Amino acid sequence: MKLNSIYIITLFILLGCPGKDEDTVTSATYNYKKESEPVTYVDVLETSKSNLIPVINSSGILKGIHETLVLSETQGIIEQVFFSIGDMLNKDAVLLKVNDRIALYNKEQVKLELETAKLEFDAARKSFSSGNISLVDFKRIENRYYAQKVRYEQALKAWKDCTVRTPISGIIAEIDPRITKGAFINPGTQVARIVDSSYYNVSISLGERQIGFIKKGQKASILIPAAANERIEGEVNAVAGGSNEQTGSFTAIITWKNELGDKVKSGMSANVQINTESEEKYIIIPLFSILKKDDGDYIFKIEDNKEDPKKAILHKIKTGNTFGERIEVTDGLMEGELIVITRISTIVSGQPVIVRNVGKSGEWQ
Repeated sequence: MKLNSIYIITLFILLGCPGKDEDTVTSATYNYKKESEPVTYVDVLETSKSNLIPVINSSGILKGIHETLVLSETQGIIEQVFFSIGDMLNKDAVLLKVNDRIALYNKEQVKLELETAKLEFDAARKSFSSGNISLVDFKRIENRYYAQKVRYEQALKAWKDCTVRTPISGIIAEIDPRITKGAFINPGTQVARIVDSSYYNVSISLGERQIGFIKKGQKASILIPAAANERIEGEVNAVAGGSNEQTGSFTAIITWKNELGDKVKSGMSANVQINTESEEKYIIIPLFSILKKDDGDYIFKIEDNKEDPKKAILHKIKTGNTFGERIEVTDGLMEGELIVITRISTIVSGQPVIVRNVGKSGEWQ
């Protein structure tokens, strides 16, 4: 009985005490220690170079390269109207005719008076050359002739103005409802609006940070939602030398050849995209990925580690210009590195993280 008790006690000690070669930490304790070190899931961007403003987007209203309001320069009864809205007309095509009987009579009368004045002038010039009249008399006759010539030119214009013509080639966009046969027209009355639709312009307004990237001759793409689903290639035709005093914005004009025919109309809205690619590029990162400290700007950079979890290391950088939520990095980062863009306010330097790459920093908008 005594031997049995000693055997049981010895067996209990052997089973309960670990050997020298065994790990003194149990699997439960090991898992607890491993899980007590926090692992955070974060989104990262791969650093890449780009322009601070790679693309400028804006919008505006289409206008024909030439648009004009045709105004009446005469008064009288409209005898004939030769056009309708939507007509495509060539330059100098007749739009309407006003009764010209009085203007015609006045023109012919002044023409006769001019012919008489011309005969007197020619005779006076010969007499002056031969010394038969004084210089004063010759100048008086000469002035009368030139005054009569001006009167005739005015009378001729008044007669021509009775026939209203198109000053440019284009399509009739508007007609004044008062322009009808038998109506009385006054000087200054709007007859029609004509649009030259061979080329179109769109005027866009840009901020002072954008206008510096725009140059005459730069390529642009235009989307006209109401007319086409595909973008049209255009060109920057003009860039304002100063801002609008009322709005503070800067104007750029984009021009392109109309190859869509009558699908495009003056007054439609257009979306414009201008690529601002240039030789000088920097690594661009999101502004919100930066931690600002008293001694400068910092980001969390992923330590070069092929396996997860990786480590997020606090890293100092130097920054340059900003635009919106984009900022230039002038020193401290190279292309191809990974920077953290989420949870930067809660993680600490050296903390293990599992990353999800969401793109390249230079392409991030």
